[in-house]
Amino acid sequence: MKKRVSLLIVLTMMVSLTGCNPKKTTMEHYLENVDAKYAYNISKALAEDDDLLSNELGYRSAGSDAEHKAADYIEKEMGKIGLETEKIPVTVDKWQFNSASLKIEGTDIQMMPASYQLSGTSKEGIVTEMVDVGNGTAADYEGKRMEHKLQELFTFHTGEKWSKLDSRKKDDNMVYVYAYDQVLKPEQTTEKLFDSIKFLNIIEGQLDGQQLSIPVRAYAIQTAYTGGDGGSVKEKAREAYGKYVNQNAGQEGQAAL
Repeated sequence: MKKRVSLLIVLTMMVSLTGCNPKKTTMEHYLENVDAKYAYNISKALAEDDDLLSNELGYRSAGSDAEHKAADYIEKEMGKIGLETEKIPVTVDKWQFNSASLKIEGTDIQMMPASYQLSGTSKEGIVTEMVDVGNGTAADYEGKRMEHKLQELFTFHTGEKWSKLDSRKKDDNMVYVYAYDQVLKPEQTTEKLFDSIKFLNIIEGQLDGQQLSIPVRAYAIQTAYTGGDGGSVKEKAREAYGKYVNQNAGQEGQAAL
């Protein structure tokens, strides 16, 4: 009996050994496929492939379309070398950089600058003074610091049928004057002047406790007082509004200018 048991045990062990084909581990797949050249090619694709970048500056901001494409690319590459992957969604504040431009007046210099996570400018952009500070060292800044300047806290985009007649500073505010490019019929209304406004990106706490407002005034002027039928609606509105400002100066209901 002991002999038979022994033979059975040996036979069982032999079957077990000859039928053994262990599955490769994740680490074994990794070591077989990944070397310095492979890592270089992956890094090069992530750094230079235009389809995986937000723009020509070559970076991917959090939650951007480019970041999603890069994640899909890495997942696909991992699958090729036998790695098991799983994409786990995470909620983040998306910041999508689409475009930017910087032009220095009086020169041929025009470029795409890097942009921080800001709300952006209006479609008209901004014009400001530029100061050359060399390499940006402490010595380069000496004597070149700019004085504090007023900066508008709000930006907005107007509708296509609104034209800006004037803009000027009054006290600590900016006043804008817009005219509607179309003569209205009885009971007809204008398009919206703007749908939304953007608040300036500022350091937290700078305006705590302050109450801010954007007053909007509307003036309707009959065509009989716009100087006849000649000229564009915009020019007639400009002339009529100028007369209104002069006639009502110092009176209740005077124009903001």
